[in-house]
Amino acid sequence: MTDAFADRSLPDHRRAFEKIWWQNPERQNATSSSWWFFLLFPEGEEGYGPRQLMFSVAACVGDQSRVNDLPPGGMDADRSVTDGVDRFDATTVGWAGDEDVVHDHVVRQPAEAVLSREDQRLDAWAEGEDGTRRGSELTALSDDDSLGLRAHVVGDDAEAEFEAWGALDSKMTSPHTSLDVDTPLGGAEVVAWRQMEFEGSSTCPTAPRRCRGRVTSSACASTSR
Repeated sequence: MTDAFADRSLPDHRRAFEKIWWQNPERQNATSSSWWFFLLFPEGEEGYGPRQLMFSVAACVGDQSRVNDLPPGGMDADRSVTDGVDRFDATTVGWAGDEDVVHDHVVRQPAEAVLSREDQRLDAWAEGEDGTRRGSELTALSDDDSLGLRAHVVGDDAEAEFEAWGALDSKMTSPHTSLDVDTPLGGAEVVAWRQMEFEGSSTCPTAPRRCRGRVTSSACASTSR
């Protein structure tokens, strides 16, 4: 590891990565929310962009949680978490755009989410009467040199499946706790990558069927309380 990044060890990055799969239920209150999101920039003729893809899983405490104009049930702050498995109501949302137009409802799916700390996995699927599934899933990717995520997102008019990863020899490409604030009035904890690489496929408007590029502003398990 270079001197510029010597203040963060590999175990530090791995501990930050593990926080993605635990949303601090013991700290949540009536105003808490959690978000897992990607902002993707597929490669184009002139570099990364102008095409963009965004996918997010959002959950908010309350009787209702309005996300992207949908009023699904909210997350119960007093819910029980058994053996590291957390169940709560959430919404998968997504948009796709380029320099001409933004399609802001390519995915809009409420579902019961299942977050497993041991399996390092988040599932938020809903099954329709015809047996089709809509929603998303997120699982961990790990090896000796990098940490990343595998994602699958399905909406009425869009589907994306991709892997995103970052090397562990740099803070720019490693998961880290970018914000950790805890006060008597509330706080926030954010785990993020400054930059990742990704590769996958998408049927979203404006996006190629096969795509690769960079992820920036990528954050997971962001909980305000």
